[in-house]
Amino acid sequence: MDRLSLPFHTGSNYIDNGTYCTELYTFLETHREIHSTHPEDYFRNGMSTNHPDKGLVKDWITNLGDLIRSGGYTVVSDLLELSSITKGGHIWDAVKEASPTLFEFARHCQELRLSREIDEKDDDAEGGRQQKFLERILNCGMSDKKRHEVRRMFHCIDSCLSTSPADDMIKTVINIGEGKGYLSRTLALCKGLQVVGVDCNPHHRDSSFERIDRVLTSRIFDDGDSFLYEPRGSMTSVTCRVDDHTDWGLLFSKIPSSEPSLSDANPPPISSKKVCIACGKIIKSHLPMLIGHLTHSHPGTSVPDATGEAALWEWACTQFSDFKPLAAESDPKPSVKVYKRGQRLVIRTMVFDEHKKRVSNKKKNKSNKTEPTSDDEPPKSPDATETVTVLGYDDSTGGHKVLRHSNKSRLCLPLPGDVVEIDTISPSVYPVSESLKDTMMIGLHTCGDLGSTAIKLWESSDSSNLVLVSCCWHSLTKRGFPLSTFVSERSFPTTVTDLSLMLATQPIAEGLSAEDLPTFISSKKLLFYRAMLPLYWPSLSSCYSSSKEDRFQATNSLPPIFLRDMARMKSDLTFSKFVEAIKDSTFAPTGPSADRLPADIEKQFVESDFSSFLAFVLLRNWMSQLVEAAFVIDRALLLAEKGCFVTLTPLFDGALSPRNFAIIASKNKI
Repeated sequence: MDRLSLPFHTGSNYIDNGTYCTELYTFLETHREIHSTHPEDYFRNGMSTNHPDKGLVKDWITNLGDLIRSGGYTVVSDLLELSSITKGGHIWDAVKEASPTLFEFARHCQELRLSREIDEKDDDAEGGRQQKFLERILNCGMSDKKRHEVRRMFHCIDSCLSTSPADDMIKTVINIGEGKGYLSRTLALCKGLQVVGVDCNPHHRDSSFERIDRVLTSRIFDDGDSFLYEPRGSMTSVTCRVDDHTDWGLLFSKIPSSEPSLSDANPPPISSKKVCIACGKIIKSHLPMLIGHLTHSHPGTSVPDATGEAALWEWACTQFSDFKPLAAESDPKPSVKVYKRGQRLVIRTMVFDEHKKRVSNKKKNKSNKTEPTSDDEPPKSPDATETVTVLGYDDSTGGHKVLRHSNKSRLCLPLPGDVVEIDTISPSVYPVSESLKDTMMIGLHTCGDLGSTAIKLWESSDSSNLVLVSCCWHSLTKRGFPLSTFVSERSFPTTVTDLSLMLATQPIAEGLSAEDLPTFISSKKLLFYRAMLPLYWPSLSSCYSSSKEDRFQATNSLPPIFLRDMARMKSDLTFSKFVEAIKDSTFAPTGPSADRLPADIEKQFVESDFSSFLAFVLLRNWMSQLVEAAFVIDRALLLAEKGCFVTLTPLFDGALSPRNFAIIASKNKI
């Protein structure tokens, strides 16, 4: 426990990890009736206040339900904000007066919650080229959520690298569950690290080269700088499923000796436009646009089920021809070399002067006016040169769009044949040892058991550092929990059910605004209707005759797409509409009484039971962060038991990214 650091709240009574962990797991064992009961089973499991069985939890539900019934739904928002219990207030005074044991339960839930307050100072990175490049990458195709996550992970990893011993120089990062590689590209381009991404989705691997090339060539700065001329690490993606016995030697054998270029996976066409052979339409030479045109304009065209961009490009070239401008057909020109976007060239300065004169003459001829020329500019030496950065190629004129470094101007002109290409900087490629020496392992939102596997693989290797953020707790199995001896020896793991896993996965609902409260209430009302349905299904189904296959014999058989449609109705949803939707999908009415029954049921039970149902939802919500803490602490405890130094810290803003706890581990004391 001494090697583990937990994020306690400021002023917390817990100063010893062992005491806290013991109380946390004991508390969850004691109140498993709450976190392991799904709201859909509210009536069936006897949680309803109308049920004859009595108990402490039933009393709490009754007391909370009475407060909600008397104070209205705004009370729910106040009760969701559990952090306000330490400040007191009217609502918590009312809870304490109604049930001292309920108040103590709420207070204990708050005390056991780990702090989710993030350290903002990491976002204030120092200025300079690294910061400029970082901002450019973050603004290249990332959502606000992903941009926040990548920025925070980048600073966290950067901090780990800066505190590593001098003799333990980390050169390679292994990104488990890489996904689309947002974080990998940021680390390679801004830190010069070699990144090996491991992901089980082959589509991510197939398009990784295109995404890398797009970032390298699309980010051109106002001063002409581009990533092609900056030191960077190589980026490689490997399609592989990792497990506890992953053969790193076999996995690394799939890594090429040098970073592949775009032409290896997606050869760019000579022309930037294509012509459909079937209808003659001119389309931008972009593979998704070409396939989209064939799919919508020529439905009879069969797109092959090919894997990889190269195979699809080869097929697309049989459906389209290169676009040739009319000027090129009437006045054939010698083939023009097309330079890649981001390429730097050295050009004679006289080329720009000649281009300026041509443009000026065209304007004069068009206006038929004679304008005086100025000879004030000093004559240029014919040997004078300057550097430009290629921004693109224009088929219609046969010219290149370039950025002049001398005056930051942009223009399009044909390039002469005597230009000099400036070689781009090749990425750094390092050999990787099977023992993972000189590497760091990372994972951004590794799902379910993958996070547990990553921890085991890192602990058993020579990799020095780990930064891991887990998610998708509902996918966790017995292989992934429990891991630590401390938790395994307790009875808590045997009480964990799929329902508890789902509770740990739900978004953080605390301190709802007036605008968000109606949506929250309507979502819980849908849950309430799903809980009511099994009770009255015999009465409802007897009023209908089956016209289709009966697919709604139980609540858990309601398909997700049906529930999503119901959720969109929000405040307009009633039990009558809920049953009507099921009826339309499955049954046909046999009598007029069928239309009145759902409304009668709703009138009888929504008014009397919905407030108590909300009370039960609140009790579960208070425990949701504790269940998640139990899972993530178990992983941190395993590493601490193995002698590693571990810090558990909130890394992301919970409002943007609810699964925000990061495990930061090192095998050397920092």
